[in-house]
Amino acid sequence: MAVFYLSEIKEAIRRGVWPPDSWKLPAPLPELEIKEEDSPEKVNAQLETLAKDWAQKNDVKLH
Repeated sequence: MAVFYLSEIKEAIRRGVWPPDSWKLPAPLPELEIKEEDSPEKVNAQLETLAKDWAQKNDVKLH
């Protein structure tokens, strides 16, 4: 089981940039779809949900 920080995974999803190879992720990260009217709180909640769902599907533990 891989272990990553939730904040790192959320930031990688937010930026839409593939993390360094040294992270050795088990699967591609999901893409975030943001609308202009989305508040920062809503975007953060979306990021958290995407990160947690991705971790659960790929046997990754988040700190």
